[in-house]
Amino acid sequence: MSQMNDSGGAAPSVTPPINEPGLPTGATVRPATDADVHAVADAFPDMQPDRWRGGDNRRSFAALADGHVVGHCRGIDNVFHPGTRTLVFEIDDAHRGTDLEDLLLAAQIAVSTVPLTVKLTRDTPAMTALSARRRGFAYQLCPPWAYVVGPEMRAWAARHIAAHRAPTAGDSQALAQLEAEHYAAQHAAWNPSAPIDTMLDAFADDHDPDAPGYDRDRSVVIERDGRVVAAALVWPGSNAVPDLDLTGEAEEGGREVTLLSNPYDSPAAWRDKAACIAAVVERSADGDRLLIDSHATQRGEIALMGNVPGLDPAHDDEWTALVAIPAGTGANAQVRPLPADALPADLSAAGLTWARPLLT
Repeated sequence: MSQMNDSGGAAPSVTPPINEPGLPTGATVRPATDADVHAVADAFPDMQPDRWRGGDNRRSFAALADGHVVGHCRGIDNVFHPGTRTLVFEIDDAHRGTDLEDLLLAAQIAVSTVPLTVKLTRDTPAMTALSARRRGFAYQLCPPWAYVVGPEMRAWAARHIAAHRAPTAGDSQALAQLEAEHYAAQHAAWNPSAPIDTMLDAFADDHDPDAPGYDRDRSVVIERDGRVVAAALVWPGSNAVPDLDLTGEAEEGGREVTLLSNPYDSPAAWRDKAACIAAVVERSADGDRLLIDSHATQRGEIALMGNVPGLDPAHDDEWTALVAIPAGTGANAQVRPLPADALPADLSAAGLTWARPLLT
């Protein structure tokens, strides 16, 4: 019996014979069941049963060895980037690097109509190797993003500060619009976002004045001619969207800062964003860690953050690669390998040798 892919068409079978050459005896991959989920709730709390429909969690597969679940994966629809799907992938250490690991990922590739994306660092060598084996490539690199507030950063802030104020409940709609438009412009060239109306819905809860969201005491806005033109939103922890953060865990001891401006890219916009960072520094204590991301292909971001002092010396070589694993057809054109001119000149000096297999 053939399986269905997530668009309703037939897909290749993903359950091999138990003794398929190259697989450990008794190993197989199949759609995950409720019983699987309950059996490994402690080992894999993020596992979910397979769903034969559209939605946030389209397909979920289990890897089994000798009848026991030893891994799972699923593809999550990405409301922010409908041309890609976020990959969740876990397998126990005993089966890392085995054919069973490859078959588990192959199952997800077989039923996905769009590329699968995953966030990788030097601390994920097994997933980096697996992604490379499946022709995965980095479509974006994020430089180290942790800055520690101190005298040097305060001196920089004093030179870049400008008129600003704290956000109010009355700014909620304007800030939601600003974030949606900024996000769309920021990602347009390398991972196009959903339409603005969809983005507004996705960001709505963050800007609800009656709901937990960004820290309004530490966040700032810049207003000009009665219009909010820039902002820095300071979050309780890591507020990364699904294509950047699969764990949902907050960065310990850090506050993520989202920089916004309209337009996204202009000399005035970069001055405003620098002023927003400066204002957040003023509202921070020495020793506070501010997490401010940037993207290798976005020259304005790299120039701005390259001039901000205070990069945490304990983490100044910790890059993140946003990786796409080819799957499906058509939408693959939306994510492309990172261009060579966006890479650091010396990968070794930058701490990026681990990413070489993903840099085509």
